[in-house]
Amino acid sequence: MGNPLSIKTKRILFFVFGVIFSRYIFFLDNWPIIPTILSILRFTFVPFIILLYLRKKPRWSIVESSMIIFAGVFLFCSFITGSSALVRLISSILDIFIIWVLIRVLIKTHPIDLLEILIVIFSVAIYINFLLLFVLPDGFINPNGSMDYYLLGGNYNQFGKTMLPAVALHTFYTSKTNKHKLHLLFLVAVCIISLLIVGSKTSLLGITICFLFYVIRSYRLRKLGLFAFIIVYFLFQNFALKQSFYMLQNDKVTYFVEEVLHKDMTFSDRTTLWQNTILGVIQSPLVGHGLKTADEYRGEIGGVMPHNLLLKIVYEGGFMLLIAWIFMMIAVHIRYFKFRNKDNILLLVLLWVFLFMMIMEVYSYVMWMLPIIMIAHANEFDIETKSDTESDLKLESPHD
Repeated sequence: MGNPLSIKTKRILFFVFGVIFSRYIFFLDNWPIIPTILSILRFTFVPFIILLYLRKKPRWSIVESSMIIFAGVFLFCSFITGSSALVRLISSILDIFIIWVLIRVLIKTHPIDLLEILIVIFSVAIYINFLLLFVLPDGFINPNGSMDYYLLGGNYNQFGKTMLPAVALHTFYTSKTNKHKLHLLFLVAVCIISLLIVGSKTSLLGITICFLFYVIRSYRLRKLGLFAFIIVYFLFQNFALKQSFYMLQNDKVTYFVEEVLHKDMTFSDRTTLWQNTILGVIQSPLVGHGLKTADEYRGEIGGVMPHNLLLKIVYEGGFMLLIAWIFMMIAVHIRYFKFRNKDNILLLVLLWVFLFMMIMEVYSYVMWMLPIIMIAHANEFDIETKSDTESDLKLESPHD
């Protein structure tokens, strides 16, 4: 691995990553000048990112190939359906490309620096929002007359998309380096207090699960725990979709939904949105309806989004996009099992916690693609270390 990054290089990376992620972490709809500035800055990065990509020429793993297929199918479906949000989709794909190139290049030689940069960016956003909660516990007043909003994602249910990667990446970092344990505990405490203030039980559950997997030091127990959690995901996803059309009487599920998640059995009227989304899928099952804006969703399903990732994928890209998504998930797990270890499993936990939370919420593609990119290349930290050790042993061999 190379020498630690210089202060100047770190500042540049903080700025670039900060600009990209700020557009998805913060709710800036009522501050139109800021998104415009961030968008302009982002485009100034593109030539340098392309040059960096051409210079390093990073190889594609099966995960990158699956991501390209997913993006290509999404673009195709949105184009032929005449999506009004096609430019926004291209913008998101561009952001993911920038993030991927930077991570792909940095994780090869400076994985610890990369993790520190990402953790600091997410943590600062969380701390700013935490301080604002004491000044404005009900959020900012929305000038257009709709519900109030918070800086961190707008609706309090969106807090999780920033808190989850912040905590999970920190557990991954601390597990690898054994550093900054106190900051990890402080970060988790701030997240929990913030979520208790606004009452987001789903995000609170996700944060708790990520931290518990870090506390469990046994790799065997981590594997068993993740396997059990994946089973719970599929059972709950199946239950939620069935709940769209008729009420199921299941005491255990009822207890989990009402007492743990603090929601009613219609999941705060999400079942109506899911039902309307499924009816929309039936109208165009192959290619869907293309990427939609919040206003378009209001007119078509009665809400700003389907509040379920799988339904959102099928609604916007049909079963073509769903198949591409399934292939991407398979590719991620193939890659993980090729280089699995007790640290990398924490990134897989992050992905599955994201998926679990997106049974009832939907986060931006950029945010939940982050663990996929990290899983694809997190193993290179261990490979580089092993390679360096073997090289040193060969140099010191008395037979040379």
